[in-house]
Amino acid sequence: MSAARSQENQPQRVKLSTKVISSNGEELTVYANCKKDDYNYNIKLELENGQKLGCMRLFSHNDVQAFAREIKPRGEDYLVLDYVENYSRPDVQRYNSNPTLFAKPVTYKHVGKALDEFAFRYSFERGLDGRIETQAVRNCHLFHYLNGFRPYYGDLDRYYEDLMQDIYLSEGKYSSRNLGGLALRLPNHKIAEKAKEFGLDYKPDSEAALLWSDHLSEKNLKKIKHYEPLVDAGHRDYRTLADKVKPLEPESPLSPSPSSP
Repeated sequence: MSAARSQENQPQRVKLSTKVISSNGEELTVYANCKKDDYNYNIKLELENGQKLGCMRLFSHNDVQAFAREIKPRGEDYLVLDYVENYSRPDVQRYNSNPTLFAKPVTYKHVGKALDEFAFRYSFERGLDGRIETQAVRNCHLFHYLNGFRPYYGDLDRYYEDLMQDIYLSEGKYSSRNLGGLALRLPNHKIAEKAKEFGLDYKPDSEAALLWSDHLSEKNLKKIKHYEPLVDAGHRDYRTLADKVKPLEPESPLSPSPSSP
């Protein structure tokens, strides 16, 4: 391995502006410990004392293409948010491969937001200016929604109806049901909002930004603008969704096995 490659793969520790809040209300500074492995960037979120709070995996779309095909990829590049895990979530044991590791989870707020901040900042460091795609799976749809991600294809009505129903059923606490998988991207207006929040220079009129916006059709943008106020109000107070969500359909009982002749 070359010296340059070896140095690139060394972990880098980045202090984040997002503070996490402990169960006793204390604001704590967090760091993103980033290490490159082939085309992946593996990030561990940790406190000053080294306690791990969460992890994330990122990669550049074009890096993957070049690594897999050994050719220079074509088209505009973007960052892929491949995996996020919050170790402090009470339900993390259901999905973690080693549940005994977090037998007594301690809840810290804003772990996901801190990880999202690193991904967003890193996209600017790579010259991708907030162009990030992710795949929302299982019960993380609300998390990605709150961080600005929106669907750019598929049945948007069903997506927002399921999201509002889940917020209502969980009383606005957190997404609790498996809503399936759906590809999401940061639309330009959300990139602009986040860039302003983190003090980053964003050029919405750049050629890359205009090409990125082409992925969101006018029809989708109209639906996003229609549903966003409803979802946001429901997240603040789930009771506002009482007359807007459909009741869950009862599960059909299993059919009895046919009798033996």
